Amino acid sequence: MGRVIMQAFYWDCESNWYRKVKEKLPELYYAGITDIWLPPPSRGLNQGGMGYDIYDHYNLNTRFGTKRELKDLIRTAHRYGIRVIADVVMGHAIGGKKEYNPYLETETYTKFNQPEFPKNYKHFCHNCVGCHTDNSYGEKICYYSDNGYMKDNLIKWCRWLKDSIGFDGFRLDNCKQIRWDFIRDWKEALQTFTIGEYWDGDRGLLQRWRDYTNCNVFNFPLFYSLKEMCNNPALFDMRCLMDNVFEGSVSFVENHDTDRFDPVIFNKILAYAFNILFTDYTCIFWKDYYIYNLKREIDSLLEIRNRTVDRVEIEYADYDLLVARRGNYRIFINKGETTRIYNGMRIDGANYKIAYNTRAEHYLEESMT
Repeated sequence: MGRVIMQAFYWDCESNWYRKVKEKLPELYYAGITDIWLPPPSRGLNQGGMGYDIYDHYNLNTRFGTKRELKDLIRTAHRYGIRVIADVVMGHAIGGKKEYNPYLETETYTKFNQPEFPKNYKHFCHNCVGCHTDNSYGEKICYYSDNGYMKDNLIKWCRWLKDSIGFDGFRLDNCKQIRWDFIRDWKEALQTFTIGEYWDGDRGLLQRWRDYTNCNVFNFPLFYSLKEMCNNPALFDMRCLMDNVFEGSVSFVENHDTDRFDPVIFNKILAYAFNILFTDYTCIFWKDYYIYNLKREIDSLLEIRNRTVDRVEIEYADYDLLVARRGNYRIFINKGETTRIYNGMRIDGANYKIAYNTRAEHYLEESMT
């Protein structure tokens, strides 16, 4: 049921990263990971950066590794039945040469001479105020000028990433920066699994974007709820947690941006217990798994998830305690400070417990301590 995605990078991860990820594929497979999400594959202006400053779309030799190493990683992942998601930047480009821009009557850095995907001032923002997008980084793309040149060539680029390089899906960076109609046209042309990063806490807005573009979307409203549950438990009501679970959303506890600027600091495993066992599509952050030492507990949660295809059913909720059933398992999450007793089951404060047929199995309790 659903997908378990590993965000297989973090900000300023080490060089030659593709080799590192490839080494971890066997254990990710056995843990139950269905997809890995890789960093932007194309060359950025800063060759030692993370690739969000996209400069040369078809150059896949980056700090993470060579094009050959990337294709080898993807082929190996496929042998394990793991799909690979590319992080693509389609709202801007950066690093062009200076040229005179008659639309703006000044010089702009909009001249890109790469033979596979040349660009000039015609292909970037004209300040026509028709895009209604949010961008303060690089040169904002104009998708439909010059007979739809950028729309067509971005579709062509992503189709090349899919058909020639082997990617199975896409994560769209900073969708607030991109016209909704372009994403809809792009998705219709590519017809592949896509998750958008639309960074907003308004669930209704994300649902409207999902419906319009036909893309999945990262669930920022749920992220904010989980962060409040973990960081400020006394101020959060567990009865509200399911309100921000909606179809087509992908849950997450942390990513490469929130880890730096807005992290979940306390009791993070409670958030993972909820996402892994209560949501269909979820994403695990590499740093949480391997560096912050949550691998053992996350693996135990994934084991329970993989044992049952049943959807979760809420059995009971109050301000501090959430109880649900998933197949033959009963799940207890207690974010309060004090121990709770529910139907004879003891759940320590700021903890969770999983029971089988209402009685905790010893091997499960041992694996979660």
